[in-house]
Amino acid sequence: MRQILILVCLVASVALCANLGASPRAPSTEDPKTRWAKLLADESSWPADKSVHDLALELASFAASPDPTLRDEIGYEVSARWIGAGRLSVADLKELLGLHLANLHKGIGAGESDGVFLRSFSALHLSMLVSRDARQPFLVEADFRALVPAVVKLLKEERDR
Repeated sequence: MRQILILVCLVASVALCANLGASPRAPSTEDPKTRWAKLLADESSWPADKSVHDLALELASFAASPDPTLRDEIGYEVSARWIGAGRLSVADLKELLGLHLANLHKGIGAGESDGVFLRSFSALHLSMLVSRDARQPFLVEADFRALVPAVVKLLKEERDR
């Protein structure tokens, strides 16, 4: 069941992300990209008032960004490394699961818009979480009962390809 769900999440994200590379880049800003580059280059530069949990939620928020550097290279890739390396607690993983599940249907069915980034990258993040669960189970049956119909609905109702 877990392998099928990983595959379904990946198919959904690939189907939705197929044309995202052609998206224009957002104007470069000093803010999150530069800050994250510094954070990733030197973990001692992490803000003392931010936990890994807080930073993981910030990374998750980048799924909605039209900027591919922020969305792909920072948001997705860093999240993937942290989830794979076990840097997040089960509570953190469950919170991310709920957040990305809620994002799957925001603006679904609308025509072409930047909302597709949030939906497609949330599906991609969900595939990471399910893959992590396949290696070290943390999801319960209720999580799977929520995931499967949510991903199927996304595949059926998404109009922005």
